[in-house]
Amino acid sequence: MLTKDCNEIPQLLKLKIRSKTMKFQMLLSFMLALQINGKNITCRDGEKTNQICQMIGDPKKFQHIIYFADDNCVNVFL
Repeated sequence: MLTKDCNEIPQLLKLKIRSKTMKFQMLLSFMLALQINGKNITCRDGEKTNQICQMIGDPKKFQHIIYFADDNCVNVFL
């Protein structure tokens, strides 16, 4: 369950991916890095909330993905 909103987090960490052809591996690596560091990750795509991160396996479904990892919020624009 999402308990925080990106706008409420002062130290906002943003990762902007401007090209849809950007290596998808980058996203997976980033998510893996967060998981390895023991962060609890949930995702939101702008329309639906509490999406499971694995659903980003199809990047075409998402225009705007938000990763919540503890107090760090990462916006990913596909």
